[in-house]
Amino acid sequence: YLDTDGDRIQFKRDAAGRVDYFVNGNLRVKRLTHLTASGRTLHLDGTSAGSWGSARQSTVPVGQEDVIQRVLALFRSAGGASAVAGASTRDVQDLGSVEYLDTDGDRIQFKRDAAG
Repeated sequence: YLDTDGDRIQFKRDAAGRVDYFVNGNLRVKRLTHLTASGRTLHLDGTSAGSWGSARQSTVPVGQEDVIQRVLALFRSAGGASAVAGASTRDVQDLGSVEYLDTDGDRIQFKRDAAG
């Protein structure tokens, strides 16, 4: 996706199945150990791929909020333990429901129905 700064952001699995974070095609953080969402902002950490710090954040543009759940699911499927930290969740194993407070203080809930 293109973030709110206009950078092309990618989350990809490496050969071992761990998730790496790329900005404009350049590896910035490898082997993510932490990934959370707060509103439209993803907060991540892992091992820096250079001389910069490993803690990063990326804000998803309005209207592309589905990207957040896809990125969290990718991280979770790679064994990421903190994929939903910072959000109140139910049925984390199958993502039956995800709840969080948005930037206006409203409680938002995404709930999977019987059709999936």
